[in-house]
Amino acid sequence: MKQFKSYFLFSREHRSGIFSLLLVVIVIQIVFFLIKSRNYFSSENTTPDKEWLLVQNEIDSIKKHSIKKEYEIKPFNPNFITDYKGYMLGMSTVEIDRLHKYRETGKYVNSAKEFQQITKSF
Repeated sequence: MKQFKSYFLFSREHRSGIFSLLLVVIVIQIVFFLIKSRNYFSSENTTPDKEWLLVQNEIDSIKKHSIKKEYEIKPFNPNFITDYKGYMLGMSTVEIDRLHKYRETGKYVNSAKEFQQITKSF
């Protein structure tokens, strides 16, 4: 019993320190509650139109980032495909090798159908 009693025996300085710490915590909680409960957007001067304008900049920035760009289809010459370009196009290494062997003979690919016949990709 004496062990438990010794935990609750404080000197005058300790008691005043505990009381002041408790008082600081309560004041911080009250200030936090007052700040959180205060509604910054509601006042007599704001109308629904003005509230809408407050978030309009954010809406515009979201729209700006969400606009999808249309890609321009550029002319493509399959005669000069490198290994990297072929890989990026999704061609297998066998198809790229077939095209390179065809080009080594000095011939050119002139149509899409001819390209498919040479690379044997359908």
